[in-house]
Amino acid sequence: GCGIAASFNTWGIALEAIGLMLPFSSSTPAIDNAKKTECLNVASAVRNLLQKNIRPRDILTRTAFENAAATIAAVGGSTNGILHLLALAREAGVDFHLQDIQQILRKTPVYCSFAPRGKKTMVDLHHLGGTPVLMKHLLKAGIIDGSCLTVTGKTIAENLADIGDVPADQELIAPLDQLCKTYADMQVCFGNLAPGGIVFKVSSMQESHFTGTARCFDEAKGVVDAVEAGKIKPGCVIVLRNLGPVASGMPEVLVATAALTVPELDGKVAFISDTRVSGVSHGAIGVHCSPEAAVGGPIGLVQDGDPISFDLLKGEISVDISDQELQQRRERYNLKPVKHSRGYLADFSATTSQAHHGCVSKALLPDCE
Repeated sequence: GCGIAASFNTWGIALEAIGLMLPFSSSTPAIDNAKKTECLNVASAVRNLLQKNIRPRDILTRTAFENAAATIAAVGGSTNGILHLLALAREAGVDFHLQDIQQILRKTPVYCSFAPRGKKTMVDLHHLGGTPVLMKHLLKAGIIDGSCLTVTGKTIAENLADIGDVPADQELIAPLDQLCKTYADMQVCFGNLAPGGIVFKVSSMQESHFTGTARCFDEAKGVVDAVEAGKIKPGCVIVLRNLGPVASGMPEVLVATAALTVPELDGKVAFISDTRVSGVSHGAIGVHCSPEAAVGGPIGLVQDGDPISFDLLKGEISVDISDQELQQRRERYNLKPVKHSRGYLADFSATTSQAHHGCVSKALLPDCE
Protein backbone atom coordinates (compact mmCIF):
# COMPACT_ATOMS: atom_id res chain seq x y z
CA GLY A 1 0.00 0.00 0.00
CA CYS A 2 1.01 3.66 -0.40
CA GLY A 3 2.82 5.19 2.54
CA ILE A 4 0.35 7.97 3.34
CA ALA A 5 -2.70 7.95 5.63
CA ALA A 6 -4.93 6.52 2.93
CA SER A 7 -7.17 3.46 3.25
CA PHE A 8 -4.49 0.78 3.66
CA ASN A 9 -2.53 2.46 6.44
CA THR A 10 -5.63 3.87 8.12
CA TRP A 11 -6.95 0.35 8.61
CA GLY A 12 -3.57 -1.03 9.64
CA ILE A 13 -3.20 1.55 12.40
CA ALA A 14 -6.84 1.01 13.41
CA LEU A 15 -6.30 -2.75 13.75
CA GLU A 16 -3.26 -2.21 15.95
CA ALA A 17 -5.24 0.28 18.05
CA ILE A 18 -8.19 -2.10 18.39
CA GLY A 19 -5.83 -4.86 19.55
CA LEU A 20 -5.93 -7.29 16.61
CA MET A 21 -2.40 -6.65 15.28
CA LEU A 22 0.90 -7.22 17.01
CA PRO A 23 2.67 -4.02 18.10
CA PHE A 24 4.74 -2.32 15.38
CA SER A 25 3.36 -4.47 12.55
CA SER A 26 1.12 -1.76 11.06
CA SER A 27 4.02 0.64 10.53
CA THR A 28 6.90 -1.64 9.50
CA PRO A 29 7.56 -1.08 5.76
CA ALA A 30 6.76 -4.05 3.54
CA ILE A 31 10.34 -4.25 2.25
CA ASP A 32 11.92 -4.16 5.72
CA ASN A 33 13.60 -7.38 6.87
CA ALA A 34 11.68 -7.08 10.14
CA LYS A 35 8.55 -8.18 8.27
CA LYS A 36 9.89 -11.73 8.17
CA THR A 37 10.29 -11.76 11.93
CA GLU A 38 6.80 -10.32 12.35
CA CYS A 39 5.36 -13.20 10.32
CA LEU A 40 7.07 -15.72 12.58
CA ASN A 41 5.86 -13.84 15.66
CA VAL A 42 2.27 -14.22 14.50
CA ALA A 43 2.48 -18.01 14.88
CA SER A 44 3.77 -17.68 18.44
CA ALA A 45 1.07 -15.13 19.24
CA VAL A 46 -1.69 -17.40 17.94
CA ARG A 47 -0.40 -20.30 20.07
CA ASN A 48 -0.31 -18.03 23.12
CA LEU A 49 -3.90 -16.90 22.49
CA LEU A 50 -5.09 -20.49 22.13
CA GLN A 51 -3.33 -21.57 25.31
CA LYS A 52 -4.92 -18.69 27.22
CA ASN A 53 -8.30 -19.21 25.50
CA ILE A 54 -8.42 -15.59 24.39
CA ARG A 55 -10.94 -15.21 21.56
CA PRO A 56 -11.45 -12.32 19.12
CA ARG A 57 -14.63 -11.31 20.95
CA ASP A 58 -12.61 -10.94 24.16
CA ILE A 59 -10.57 -8.28 22.39
CA LEU A 60 -13.32 -6.64 20.33
CA THR A 61 -15.10 -4.73 23.08
CA ARG A 62 -16.94 -1.45 22.67
CA THR A 63 -14.00 0.39 24.26
CA ALA A 64 -11.64 -1.22 21.74
CA PHE A 65 -13.79 0.12 18.90
CA GLU A 66 -13.73 3.55 20.51
CA ASN A 67 -9.92 3.34 20.59
CA ALA A 68 -9.80 2.48 16.90
CA ALA A 69 -12.15 5.31 15.89
CA ALA A 70 -10.21 7.83 17.95
CA THR A 71 -6.92 6.68 16.42
CA ILE A 72 -8.31 6.98 12.89
CA ALA A 73 -9.35 10.53 13.75
CA ALA A 74 -6.00 11.40 15.34
CA VAL A 75 -3.99 10.34 12.28
CA GLY A 76 -6.30 12.09 9.79
CA GLY A 77 -7.23 8.77 8.23
CA SER A 78 -9.44 7.62 5.37
CA THR A 79 -13.24 7.44 5.31
CA ASN A 80 -12.92 3.79 4.28
CA GLY A 81 -11.64 3.07 7.78
CA ILE A 82 -15.02 4.12 9.18
CA LEU A 83 -16.83 1.75 6.83
CA HIS A 84 -14.59 -1.15 7.86
CA LEU A 85 -14.97 -0.33 11.54
CA LEU A 86 -18.77 -0.41 11.29
CA ALA A 87 -18.62 -3.72 9.42
CA LEU A 88 -16.36 -5.27 12.04
CA ALA A 89 -18.61 -4.06 14.85
CA ARG A 90 -21.66 -5.58 13.20
CA GLU A 91 -19.90 -8.91 12.60
CA ALA A 92 -18.64 -8.96 16.19
CA GLY A 93 -22.07 -8.12 17.57
CA VAL A 94 -20.80 -5.00 19.34
CA ASP A 95 -23.20 -2.14 20.03
CA PHE A 96 -21.18 0.50 18.18
CA HIS A 97 -22.73 2.64 15.47
CA LEU A 98 -22.17 5.67 13.26
CA GLN A 99 -23.67 7.96 15.91
CA ASP A 100 -20.98 6.77 18.34
CA ILE A 101 -18.28 7.49 15.78
CA GLN A 102 -19.75 10.96 15.26
CA GLN A 103 -19.25 11.77 18.94
CA ILE A 104 -15.66 10.50 18.89
CA LEU A 105 -14.74 12.47 15.76
CA ARG A 106 -16.13 15.69 17.23
CA LYS A 107 -13.89 15.56 20.29
CA THR A 108 -10.70 14.03 18.83
CA PRO A 109 -8.01 16.41 17.52
CA VAL A 110 -5.66 15.67 14.62
CA TYR A 111 -2.20 14.85 15.97
CA CYS A 112 -0.41 13.66 12.83
CA SER A 113 0.85 15.40 9.71
CA PHE A 114 0.51 12.43 7.38
CA ALA A 115 0.02 13.03 3.68
CA PRO A 116 -2.36 13.82 2.06
CA ARG A 117 -3.15 16.45 4.74
CA GLY A 118 0.57 16.89 5.53
CA LYS A 119 3.90 15.74 4.11
CA LYS A 120 4.94 12.71 6.18
CA THR A 121 4.52 8.97 5.54
CA MET A 122 4.39 5.69 7.42
CA VAL A 123 8.10 5.29 6.83
CA ASP A 124 8.62 8.44 8.90
CA LEU A 125 6.48 6.91 11.67
CA HIS A 126 8.56 3.72 11.47
CA HIS A 127 11.74 5.75 11.92
CA LEU A 128 10.24 7.44 15.00
CA GLY A 129 9.63 4.04 16.61
CA GLY A 130 6.48 2.84 14.91
CA THR A 131 2.78 2.87 15.71
CA PRO A 132 3.37 2.09 19.43
CA VAL A 133 5.11 5.47 19.82
CA LEU A 134 2.04 7.16 18.38
CA MET A 135 -0.28 5.08 20.58
CA LYS A 136 1.78 5.96 23.67
CA HIS A 137 1.32 9.63 22.75
CA LEU A 138 -2.45 9.17 22.38
CA LEU A 139 -2.59 7.24 25.66
CA LYS A 140 -0.87 10.12 27.47
CA ALA A 141 -3.33 12.53 25.84
CA GLY A 142 -6.28 10.50 27.10
CA ILE A 143 -7.43 9.77 23.55
CA ILE A 144 -7.33 5.97 23.93
CA ASP A 145 -8.04 3.61 26.82
CA GLY A 146 -5.08 1.48 27.89
CA SER A 147 -7.13 -1.21 29.66
CA CYS A 148 -8.19 -3.04 26.48
CA LEU A 149 -6.89 -6.54 25.82
CA THR A 150 -4.78 -7.21 22.70
CA VAL A 151 -3.46 -10.19 20.71
CA THR A 152 -0.30 -10.19 22.82
CA GLY A 153 -2.45 -11.39 25.72
CA LYS A 154 -1.63 -8.11 27.47
CA THR A 155 -3.43 -4.79 27.63
CA ILE A 156 -2.55 -1.77 25.51
CA ALA A 157 -1.02 -0.07 28.53
CA GLU A 158 1.14 -3.12 29.24
CA ASN A 159 2.27 -3.28 25.61
CA LEU A 160 3.25 0.40 25.72
CA ALA A 161 4.90 0.41 29.15
CA ASP A 162 8.46 0.35 27.79
CA ILE A 163 7.80 2.48 24.69
CA GLY A 164 9.58 5.83 24.63
CA ASP A 165 7.99 9.23 24.16
CA VAL A 166 7.70 10.99 20.83
CA PRO A 167 11.07 12.58 19.97
CA ALA A 168 11.10 16.36 20.23
CA ASP A 169 12.85 17.07 16.91
CA GLN A 170 10.30 15.75 14.41
CA GLU A 171 7.39 17.07 12.35
CA LEU A 172 5.01 14.10 12.15
CA ILE A 173 3.35 13.86 15.58
CA ALA A 174 2.24 17.12 17.17
CA PRO A 175 3.00 17.91 20.82
CA LEU A 176 0.01 17.59 23.14
CA ASP A 177 -0.29 21.38 23.36
CA GLN A 178 0.26 22.14 19.63
CA LEU A 179 -2.41 20.18 17.77
CA CYS A 180 -2.53 19.99 13.98
CA LYS A 181 -6.29 20.64 14.20
CA THR A 182 -8.71 20.82 17.12
CA TYR A 183 -11.29 18.51 15.51
CA ALA A 184 -10.96 15.51 13.21
CA ASP A 185 -10.64 15.82 9.44
CA MET A 186 -13.54 13.37 9.23
CA GLN A 187 -16.99 14.23 10.54
CA VAL A 188 -20.40 12.55 10.40
CA CYS A 189 -23.60 14.41 9.54
CA PHE A 190 -27.27 13.43 9.66
CA GLY A 191 -30.32 15.13 8.20
CA ASN A 192 -33.08 14.94 5.62
CA LEU A 193 -30.53 14.24 2.90
CA ALA A 194 -28.82 11.47 4.88
CA PRO A 195 -31.10 10.01 7.58
CA GLY A 196 -28.67 7.11 8.07
CA GLY A 197 -25.66 9.41 7.98
CA ILE A 198 -22.91 10.64 5.67
CA VAL A 199 -19.15 10.65 6.38
CA PHE A 200 -17.20 13.76 5.42
CA LYS A 201 -13.45 14.07 4.79
CA VAL A 202 -12.65 17.77 4.84
CA SER A 203 -8.95 18.24 5.53
CA SER A 204 -8.75 21.11 3.01
CA MET A 205 -11.88 23.02 4.14
CA GLN A 206 -11.17 26.36 5.79
CA GLU A 207 -14.65 26.58 7.34
CA SER A 208 -16.71 23.90 9.04
CA HIS A 209 -19.83 24.64 7.00
CA PHE A 210 -20.79 24.92 3.33
CA THR A 211 -23.87 25.95 1.36
CA GLY A 212 -24.28 25.51 -2.38
CA THR A 213 -26.55 24.40 -5.19
CA ALA A 214 -26.82 20.81 -6.39
CA ARG A 215 -25.47 19.43 -9.66
CA CYS A 216 -26.58 15.82 -9.98
CA PHE A 217 -24.86 12.90 -11.71
CA ASP A 218 -25.31 9.13 -11.89
CA GLU A 219 -21.78 8.27 -13.04
CA ALA A 220 -18.30 9.53 -12.26
CA LYS A 221 -17.50 10.23 -15.91
CA GLY A 222 -20.34 12.74 -15.98
CA VAL A 223 -18.58 14.79 -13.31
CA VAL A 224 -15.31 14.75 -15.24
CA ASP A 225 -17.02 15.74 -18.49
CA ALA A 226 -18.88 18.60 -16.79
CA VAL A 227 -15.67 19.97 -15.26
CA GLU A 228 -13.85 19.80 -18.59
CA ALA A 229 -16.76 21.59 -20.28
CA GLY A 230 -16.68 24.38 -17.67
CA LYS A 231 -20.18 23.54 -16.42
CA ILE A 232 -19.21 23.22 -12.75
CA LYS A 233 -18.91 26.59 -11.02
CA PRO A 234 -17.77 27.64 -7.54
CA GLY A 235 -20.58 27.13 -5.05
CA CYS A 236 -21.78 23.88 -6.58
CA VAL A 237 -22.46 20.74 -4.57
CA ILE A 238 -21.75 17.75 -6.79
CA VAL A 239 -24.28 14.98 -6.06
CA LEU A 240 -23.09 11.62 -7.41
CA ARG A 241 -25.61 8.89 -6.68
CA ASN A 242 -26.87 5.46 -7.74
CA LEU A 243 -23.41 4.05 -6.98
CA GLY A 244 -24.03 2.69 -3.48
CA PRO A 245 -23.63 -0.90 -2.23
CA VAL A 246 -26.93 -2.14 -3.66
CA ALA A 247 -26.70 -0.15 -6.90
CA SER A 248 -23.25 -1.19 -8.05
CA GLY A 249 -21.13 -2.50 -5.19
CA MET A 250 -19.98 0.93 -3.96
CA PRO A 251 -17.05 1.60 -6.35
CA GLU A 252 -14.31 4.08 -5.51
CA VAL A 253 -14.58 7.29 -7.59
CA LEU A 254 -11.25 9.09 -7.26
CA VAL A 255 -11.58 10.13 -10.91
CA ALA A 256 -14.54 12.35 -9.98
CA THR A 257 -13.04 13.97 -6.88
CA ALA A 258 -9.70 14.51 -8.63
CA ALA A 259 -11.47 16.43 -11.39
CA LEU A 260 -12.68 18.94 -8.79
CA THR A 261 -9.16 19.89 -7.67
CA VAL A 262 -8.51 22.21 -10.62
CA PRO A 263 -7.50 25.70 -9.35
CA GLU A 264 -10.79 27.36 -10.25
CA LEU A 265 -12.79 24.82 -8.19
CA ASP A 266 -10.41 23.59 -5.47
CA GLY A 267 -11.91 24.46 -2.08
CA LYS A 268 -14.88 26.18 -3.72
CA VAL A 269 -17.18 23.21 -4.35
CA ALA A 270 -18.41 20.24 -2.33
CA PHE A 271 -19.00 16.61 -3.28
CA ILE A 272 -21.51 14.18 -1.79
CA SER A 273 -22.19 10.60 -2.84
CA ASP A 274 -23.60 7.24 -1.80
CA THR A 275 -20.39 5.50 -2.88
CA ARG A 276 -16.74 5.55 -1.72
CA VAL A 277 -13.68 7.65 -2.52
CA SER A 278 -9.97 6.99 -2.36
CA GLY A 279 -8.10 7.85 0.81
CA VAL A 280 -6.04 10.33 -1.20
CA SER A 281 -9.11 12.36 -2.21
CA HIS A 282 -8.93 16.08 -1.54
CA GLY A 283 -11.63 18.66 -0.90
CA ALA A 284 -14.98 18.89 0.89
CA ILE A 285 -16.12 15.32 0.33
CA GLY A 286 -19.11 13.50 1.84
CA VAL A 287 -19.49 9.79 1.10
CA HIS A 288 -21.38 6.66 2.19
CA CYS A 289 -24.61 8.71 2.11
CA SER A 290 -27.24 6.43 3.61
CA PRO A 291 -29.70 5.21 2.61
CA GLU A 292 -28.46 5.14 -0.96
CA ALA A 293 -30.47 6.23 -3.99
CA ALA A 294 -31.02 2.64 -5.18
CA VAL A 295 -33.20 1.85 -2.16
CA GLY A 296 -35.10 5.12 -2.23
CA GLY A 297 -32.73 7.26 -0.18
CA PRO A 298 -33.28 11.04 -0.30
CA ILE A 299 -30.03 11.57 -2.21
CA GLY A 300 -31.86 10.13 -5.23
CA LEU A 301 -34.57 12.79 -4.93
CA VAL A 302 -32.21 15.78 -5.19
CA GLN A 303 -32.54 17.86 -8.35
CA ASP A 304 -30.21 20.31 -10.07
CA GLY A 305 -30.40 23.69 -8.38
CA ASP A 306 -31.58 22.44 -4.98
CA PRO A 307 -29.88 24.29 -2.10
CA ILE A 308 -27.75 21.94 0.02
CA SER A 309 -26.02 22.88 3.25
CA PHE A 310 -23.97 21.06 5.85
CA ASP A 311 -22.35 22.00 9.14
CA LEU A 312 -19.66 19.60 10.26
CA LEU A 313 -19.45 20.62 13.90
CA LYS A 314 -23.22 20.58 14.31
CA GLY A 315 -23.35 17.25 12.48
CA GLU A 316 -26.12 18.39 10.15
CA ILE A 317 -26.80 18.12 6.42
CA SER A 318 -29.95 19.08 4.54
CA VAL A 319 -31.42 19.69 1.14
CA ASP A 320 -33.33 22.88 1.75
CA ILE A 321 -36.73 22.03 0.30
CA SER A 322 -40.01 21.45 2.11
CA ASP A 323 -41.05 18.08 3.48
CA GLN A 324 -44.08 18.29 1.21
CA GLU A 325 -41.92 18.75 -1.89
CA LEU A 326 -39.64 15.91 -0.82
CA GLN A 327 -42.64 13.61 -0.35
CA GLN A 328 -44.07 14.55 -3.76
CA ARG A 329 -40.76 13.72 -5.39
CA ARG A 330 -40.65 10.40 -3.54
CA GLU A 331 -44.08 9.47 -4.88
CA ARG A 332 -42.96 10.21 -8.45
CA TYR A 333 -39.52 8.61 -8.13
CA ASN A 334 -38.68 5.44 -10.04
CA LEU A 335 -35.78 3.40 -8.69
CA LYS A 336 -33.02 2.82 -11.23
CA PRO A 337 -32.15 -0.83 -11.94
CA VAL A 338 -29.08 -2.17 -10.15
CA LYS A 339 -25.96 -2.60 -12.25
CA HIS A 340 -25.39 -6.34 -11.70
CA SER A 341 -28.19 -8.82 -12.39
CA ARG A 342 -26.26 -12.12 -12.34
CA GLY A 343 -23.60 -13.91 -10.32
CA TYR A 344 -21.82 -12.95 -7.12
CA LEU A 345 -22.30 -9.20 -7.48
CA ALA A 346 -26.04 -9.69 -7.92
CA ASP A 347 -26.07 -11.80 -4.73
CA PHE A 348 -24.16 -9.04 -2.93
CA SER A 349 -26.63 -6.42 -4.15
CA ALA A 350 -29.59 -8.46 -2.93
CA THR A 351 -28.18 -9.19 0.53
CA THR A 352 -26.01 -6.24 1.54
CA SER A 353 -26.97 -3.75 4.22
CA GLN A 354 -26.52 0.00 3.91
CA ALA A 355 -23.30 1.92 4.55
CA HIS A 356 -24.24 2.98 8.09
CA HIS A 357 -24.25 -0.76 8.95
CA GLY A 358 -20.91 -1.32 7.21
CA CYS A 359 -22.38 -3.02 4.11
CA VAL A 360 -22.39 -6.40 5.81
CA SER A 361 -24.79 -9.16 4.76
CA LYS A 362 -28.39 -8.82 5.88
CA ALA A 363 -28.64 -12.62 5.71
CA LEU A 364 -26.11 -12.87 8.55
CA LEU A 365 -27.46 -9.89 10.43
CA PRO A 366 -31.24 -9.86 10.12
CA ASP A 367 -31.56 -6.88 12.48
CA CYS A 368 -29.99 -4.61 9.83
CA GLU A 369 -32.54 -2.31 8.25
